[in-house]
Amino acid sequence: MYEYEIGGKKYIQKPLVWGQVKQMRVIVSRIKFGSDFEPAGMMDLLGDNVPSFCAIVLREEGQNLVDKNLEALTSEFEEKLDVGTSIKVLEDFFVCNPIDLISKSLLGVGEMVGVIIRERTKIQSIGQSAPLPEGTSQNAMQ
Repeated sequence: MYEYEIGGKKYIQKPLVWGQVKQMRVIVSRIKFGSDFEPAGMMDLLGDNVPSFCAIVLREEGQNLVDKNLEALTSEFEEKLDVGTSIKVLEDFFVCNPIDLISKSLLGVGEMVGVIIRERTKIQSIGQSAPLPEGTSQNAMQ
């Protein structure tokens, strides 16, 4: 667990839970990760989304994630979150959430679902009966 003080309030960061992954997908879907991606470049990639990113990964100490108002927290961070703390939050994010886990949970789930759907489609098409030879009726097959 990592702790930060922002605007006189104490915030914490823990490993992501699925609710946060869902929120994060909106931001991550707008980012183009190159093959040379490194966590140090995340600040540049996020650009204006840094306050939103921090609002997703941080929570006020003692607060449940479901009680967090993401829009209000983003607005507050736009005003009170300094660049140094932003960088620390991003660095800690990759310690708290290993990059391979992040890529699998944020970027890979959609791809995985696509593979499952394609495989099921293949299995269903294989399971369907082939067309009957020309001149053969269903009754002749019984």
